[in-house]
Amino acid sequence: MKRRASFLAILVFTVSVFSLPAVPQQQFRIAGVVVDSIAGAPIERAEVTVAPASNLGDASTTLSASDGQFLFVGLAPGKYRLTASRVGYTDQGLDQHEGFMTAVAVGPKLDSEHIRFRLFRESVIAGTVLDEYGEPVRHADMFLFRRGFSGGAHTTDLAGRTTADDLGLYRFPHLAPGTYFVVAYAKPWYSTGSQVVDKVRYESTHEFRRLQVISVLQASTDSDDPQPALQPEPPPPPNPLRDVVYPLAFYSNAGSLDSATPLTVSPGATVTADFSLHPVSALHLLVKAPAPPRDDAPRNTETGAAHFTTENIPLGASLQLAGIDLEQLPVRAADQMPGYFEIMNVVPGEILFRSIARNERGFSVQSTVQQVTSENRVDLSSSAVVAVSGTVNPFPRLSLEATGGVAGGQAFVSLVSADGRTTQMSQINAKGEFSLAVPAGKYTVDIAPPAFAHIASLQATGADVSANSITLSPGASVQLNARALQADATVSGIALKNGRPFAGAMIVLVPEDSTQGAALFHRDQSDSDGTFLMSPVYPGRYTLLAIENGWDLEWSKLSVLFPHLAAGTPLQVKSGANANVTAKVQ
Repeated sequence: MKRRASFLAILVFTVSVFSLPAVPQQQFRIAGVVVDSIAGAPIERAEVTVAPASNLGDASTTLSASDGQFLFVGLAPGKYRLTASRVGYTDQGLDQHEGFMTAVAVGPKLDSEHIRFRLFRESVIAGTVLDEYGEPVRHADMFLFRRGFSGGAHTTDLAGRTTADDLGLYRFPHLAPGTYFVVAYAKPWYSTGSQVVDKVRYESTHEFRRLQVISVLQASTDSDDPQPALQPEPPPPPNPLRDVVYPLAFYSNAGSLDSATPLTVSPGATVTADFSLHPVSALHLLVKAPAPPRDDAPRNTETGAAHFTTENIPLGASLQLAGIDLEQLPVRAADQMPGYFEIMNVVPGEILFRSIARNERGFSVQSTVQQVTSENRVDLSSSAVVAVSGTVNPFPRLSLEATGGVAGGQAFVSLVSADGRTTQMSQINAKGEFSLAVPAGKYTVDIAPPAFAHIASLQATGADVSANSITLSPGASVQLNARALQADATVSGIALKNGRPFAGAMIVLVPEDSTQGAALFHRDQSDSDGTFLMSPVYPGRYTLLAIENGWDLEWSKLSVLFPHLAAGTPLQVKSGANANVTAKVQ
């Protein structure tokens, strides 16, 4: 009976437990006011959007009231991204700096109801593009660049692109305050363009065909055929009045982006930048393609590094503007000149030449940027080509996000020349192997794309190695072995000032060995509760900095951060682990 009574008691207790009503999750609010960044006046009917930081697709939007107030209710504990927009103002995130913003932390004992959201009035850059006769240039391509920060250094990056209308008018609206540059690119309407007869082709083949005709005439003296079939004469050179282009026009009347006139744009301003384009003679290029290594190159008996055969794919070329492809140039093989390519109707400036070679381990890509002004011949070949093969261990398995959506997460070994104008890239196969043919010289070695993998150390046979650089000598056969780091760690923590959580601080993770490159630096912005999260991070030794007003610092340069390092927090980041840090705001 005792056992039965005990069993019944347990049964009654179990039923009562499962029948208890569920405790509702506590709900919270986000509230604040939207104001003009300059006047401080409240902004009515601004669209304010909130979304969980872990699920940005689950967003809700409300309109600010006549006094600028906004309110979101029924929110679960967590972090939320807050953005706002209004006609006449730029779209932005809360306390946004570059791509970072302060997330709003919601939960018990957290203040999420006194937010002051400052919006900047949008500005405009506009103007007219005229030709040498003062007539409108139709459909000119207009490029807008903004001076700012990227990767912790001062940069000038593309901020917009538009096309002038039939009246030559262009307009860049909805601009945030900042420093901008404008560039125009157009073609004269009367230019013969790609339909002209290439004068380089004329000059290079005329002598060949003249000799061919002489050869035929000489052969005819020993033949019974009184009328030998003569090769036709080449067509006449193009009309110089129509064989013209407009060079890239940098406002105002500058020859490059570095010497262009900066346009300082304040909130709500309209800035005018007019252009007057003047034609110059088009360039016609005869390009000698990069020379593949010889098939009879000897094998290095000491290292076992064997030369690999290659199959060249036709040369590609494009007009460049600050690393941006403005136009793919038409490239064709030169008649009767193996290994040469012709490019017609070229605008003077920077031209990116790219060639691809296949080998048994995958494929390699060579990219070279050259400033072309008046030369009609470009030699991309090199008699001192070095065969480089090797391995990367462990093989970097990159995510689709890291490779920009490339199927299979392809990774490449990247060799960049000392002047930064030539890049050699070789695909890393599934065994971690790579092969490429490189002109002799000094290169920096890394993995591309750099987001989630990095070369930590190099060993080479047949070449000199210093840190992550390699020097290749003519005639060498090089075996290169690299140790890779995978970014798989996390650094989180809280930024405190005077013992209290601090929102909006710039958080910088500084590697112990800063010579390894900017890829090892990490940056974040503390949220409304002072917390931050950086992931993925490379394992290694770091110093963590929290700086209150650090948004104008070139944070990837050790010399700039040196005054702050002594007050930073040293930490060891282990592979696959989460390092939690309390940082003192400077």
